[in-house]
Amino acid sequence: MLTVLDRITIYSVLCFISFAALVLRSSNEATSFLPLLGVVATLFGIWLEVFRDTSQEQSD
Repeated sequence: MLTVLDRITIYSVLCFISFAALVLRSSNEATSFLPLLGVVATLFGIWLEVFRDTSQEQSD
């Protein structure tokens, strides 16, 4: 079972990879929104993990 810190670390690495794919693509490539979607999805995942963790701590 992964801890909250493990999941946040995985989301952070995926966000970095998506951001690098977004920035490092060549200008000749067709516009692809998949790296942008990856960044948004991983940021949402990080926000969800942090929000869920803080709401569980407040209820204890």
